[in-house]
Amino acid sequence: MSVPAPLLEVHELRVHFALRATSPWQRSGTVRAVDGVSFTVAHGETLGLVGESGCGKTTVSRAVMRLLAPTAGRILLEGEDVGRLRGRALARLRPRFQMVFQDPASSLNPRMTVAELLAEPMQIAGRDAAQIAARIVHLLRVVGLDPEHARRYPHEFSGGQKQRIGIARALALEPRLLVCDEPVSALDVSVQAQIINLLKDIQAETGIGCLFVAHDLRVVRQISHRVAVMYLGEIVEQAPKAALYGAPRHPYTRALLSAVPQTREEGGGERILLGGELPNPLDPPSGCRFRTRCPIVRPECAANKPPLREIAPGHLVACHFAT
Repeated sequence: MSVPAPLLEVHELRVHFALRATSPWQRSGTVRAVDGVSFTVAHGETLGLVGESGCGKTTVSRAVMRLLAPTAGRILLEGEDVGRLRGRALARLRPRFQMVFQDPASSLNPRMTVAELLAEPMQIAGRDAAQIAARIVHLLRVVGLDPEHARRYPHEFSGGQKQRIGIARALALEPRLLVCDEPVSALDVSVQAQIINLLKDIQAETGIGCLFVAHDLRVVRQISHRVAVMYLGEIVEQAPKAALYGAPRHPYTRALLSAVPQTREEGGGERILLGGELPNPLDPPSGCRFRTRCPIVRPECAANKPPLREIAPGHLVACHFAT
């Protein structure tokens, strides 16, 4: 039995930014925000992409959406190379992948009603008025809002309701892939759970694939099927959710998980404190980029960059000493 092709394939993605010094106290050079990232997302699957601030996860999401131009690598959506498309060719593919942004307030035009916000992408796609009207009612019901809300403006809604509107807008053209960039980080904890459950219900009903970017490992655990951990522009561990949370193999993943608050029933091990500061992406460390903060660092870590290798089925780790 053949394995179906992935919905999204990212191969050796690189996004570099040239930085020019504007004063004697600044350095010029190249910021390697994303430096050789590879992963896949299957139909109906959610891949969680996690890491601390500055690791490059949001840059990955924006490159996948083609809001940023990749420096190198390939981004394939259902076999089509998104990274190489321009103009009308890219516009033709746009309905297949949509984004849910971190701040629902800033992603919605305050001068447009909910109906106008939801209708806009469908109008651009050439849908007729009757189709649009029916689709707006359906979308609002899908995200748990009353169709009568269509006449209101964004400022009349709470933060969670605004994010539901953002999700409805992203779903307007029935995409195959949803890219969610920290979609619940600006919301209260109780509202976060509601939005996570909404996204899971939508996925179960439609079979949509999802790239879910977040820094909160507890949120990622609730929604993801697989998880990829980023550090300083690279993926250091990638595994099915149960394997990564149950038996993390990379020291950075272990440190992140040790910092997650645990209930008394969950227990939890000893807190792992990382020393030092996050290295400057203008001048990343040689060899393993995590070695300057790693609790198990050895001399070979500076000399050789560890490859992302499979140490168990579906479990990839970039560490010389992972077993």
